[in-house]
Amino acid sequence: MLEHYLEILERKPRAIDQAIPISRGIMPEPCKRFLKLCHEQDAKRQLVDILLLGKLVERDRLMRALEQANNSLNPNLSLVRFYLEAELCKTPEDIEIRHRDLSEYDKLLKGGDGHGTDQGN
Repeated sequence: MLEHYLEILERKPRAIDQAIPISRGIMPEPCKRFLKLCHEQDAKRQLVDILLLGKLVERDRLMRALEQANNSLNPNLSLVRFYLEAELCKTPEDIEIRHRDLSEYDKLLKGGDGHGTDQGN
């Protein structure tokens, strides 16, 4: 229901306190929890900005990031963005990482010809 108000709240940020979903708490549970836990002075504005991220990412992914931020017990917009980015950086399990032969680098470390340039060793 809060999504209905997002465009208006984006254009008129001072209306956040009067928005029915926020003033009456008619919103998803993670949003309510965010408002209870966020210690920032502009917590309501941050919540609107978080929900606006829903234009860029799917709702389930956004709610997961919001819940992860809430689990920190001190959530904020930056932390939600962090969890959204962290999810993108996960390495899929089906990617195979192949180790290369590093002997050429060992040669470089030993002086280029593999015999070493250390006179004391």
